[in-house]
Amino acid sequence: MFDLSAAYTIADKYSVRLGVNNIFDKSAPVVGSLAGGSAGASSGTFPGLYDLFGRTLFLKLTADF
Repeated sequence: MFDLSAAYTIADKYSVRLGVNNIFDKSAPVVGSLAGGSAGASSGTFPGLYDLFGRTLFLKLTADF
């Protein structure tokens, strides 16, 4: 899974961050009970490595006062 983000600061008070998680929209492999103790809560995948929601976009705006 590949993620990409970029940040830009405007006038030392404002910042903008834009990103994409799971750029190539790779599906998480189903591993059944091999995922360990959290397999029941993680739909049979490795939640530490894969995002179950597929590709996600985000935008963050920050203002410092």
